[in-house]
Amino acid sequence: MTLLRASVTDHLREALIEVVNEHGGLLLSLDGVQPEKGNETLYVVREGFSGSILAAQNLKSGSAEEQKRILEPIEQLGFPIIGLLSDGQHSIRLAMSDLWPDVPYQYCQYHYLKDIAKPVMDLDRKLKTGIKKNL
Repeated sequence: MTLLRASVTDHLREALIEVVNEHGGLLLSLDGVQPEKGNETLYVVREGFSGSILAAQNLKSGSAEEQKRILEPIEQLGFPIIGLLSDGQHSIRLAMSDLWPDVPYQYCQYHYLKDIAKPVMDLDRKLKTGIKKNL
């Protein structure tokens, strides 16, 4: 926690205060990026209105308890949280709901649209393969 507080510069703190004044609180998003299978995943916490990165950490496991450890120092900064956003990963949702049970959660629109398009893309791929075989 001390490390995060030290990394939250006066400039970032002022930007977050402006977001709170304008929107009533922070909109937090948490997402992980795994560069290659078998490697640690980099989890990044961003504030959505300002685009500020509030935390980033490599994790071997994406358990809810590890996710919570990334989010707890942000909670301790004392800013109100008005919304939570993620890719729908179950452990992220659990961690967020443990810390902020009354804050609305939203599934990321990009991931939502990608997921609903997947069955259509699969059918399209099968159709394309069938056409190529017939030709």
